[in-house]
Amino acid sequence: MVRLRTHGRKADLPSPDERTPLFEQLFNATIATDPFSSDYFLESICAGIRYEYTFYIAITIQPYIFVLGQLAKCGPMISYNDSGQNRRIETSTSSFGYQFGAGIDFGILPYVGIFIECAYGYATLEFPNGKKYNGDSQSVYIGASFCTSYGLIE
Repeated sequence: MVRLRTHGRKADLPSPDERTPLFEQLFNATIATDPFSSDYFLESICAGIRYEYTFYIAITIQPYIFVLGQLAKCGPMISYNDSGQNRRIETSTSSFGYQFGAGIDFGILPYVGIFIECAYGYATLEFPNGKKYNGDSQSVYIGASFCTSYGLIE
């Protein structure tokens, strides 16, 4: 199994937000102005094994589990105004990590299906304060799949 994925998040926050002290600590910054913004992205390529079992009840149903190694690039950033000057602190970290999970794929047409999957991933993310955290997440994916097999091609 090979997977390419990208996650992103942007939030505009007021300085009295409960997360402000955490951002100040992570980025070694003093955020005294209102508002500030936080951006984050994770891009990764994953490869590994997937075990699935196929059965038919009017359609193809494939429950599966997987374990993947991943090469991830994470990039957190904050932007804020400091004494009339716009400040932007960003960092980018590349790391090796892993992802594992389970899901079920429903083949609604030959070679086209829909799926739901739960996954946990780990990718090291280093902040400007020198501390490392997990930049990946626990996720639920819902989407379309292609090349769902209806059996051996003869």
